[in-house]
Amino acid sequence: PSSSSKGQNSFRPTPEQDQALAYFRTGGSLKINAYAGSGKTSTLQLLAKSTPRRGQYIAFNKSIVTDAREKFPDTVNCATTHSLAFKAIIPRFGGTEKLLGRMNANQLADILGFKRWRVDEKHTLLPRSQGYLVLETIRKFAQSEEPEPTIAHVPRHGSLVAASSETIGVVQDFALKNAKKVWERMQSPDDPIPLGHDGYLKLWALSNPTIMADYILMDEAQ
Repeated sequence: PSSSSKGQNSFRPTPEQDQALAYFRTGGSLKINAYAGSGKTSTLQLLAKSTPRRGQYIAFNKSIVTDAREKFPDTVNCATTHSLAFKAIIPRFGGTEKLLGRMNANQLADILGFKRWRVDEKHTLLPRSQGYLVLETIRKFAQSEEPEPTIAHVPRHGSLVAASSETIGVVQDFALKNAKKVWERMQSPDDPIPLGHDGYLKLWALSNPTIMADYILMDEAQ
């Protein structure tokens, strides 16, 4: 579409969209709850086309962002959350390998030197299970708003469902201690443990980033 056609509304706003537009013009924060297929993205386009200010449109899905670039006015930059984070974090690491690398539980267990662990008389954790607990703790932490890993991020391993609270506590302490160590190593440019997509997004979030725009549109915010 041309710049002119991208800046024009091709539909008549509904009363709900008119209400959203009125709130948007006040300059405050606005959350729009809507069912699937009810016009969330078109509503955001309406808001963007109502102002000459510079905007940042953010969505999780790359295909949604690609489609949005054809529909939003040129005053709006469209990107995924991960692409914003990637561009901000990559200068710190000088390349993509650290940011895009992947590591599974077996690989982490090898790096950390985990051995078969008899937690108590009834419960034993193999190195892979230990690696899984550490990686899953980091994943849950990365997807949370917390500044560092906590006990709440440690998952319950299936074999420990009927374990005593003492045994569970020992395993939780182990997973948390190692998760904190691994997270520190993930942040080091010289360490082989990669950040991965969750990691560099979390690192960016922890930096309290400033997005250079007058307003931000977050699509599919859930």
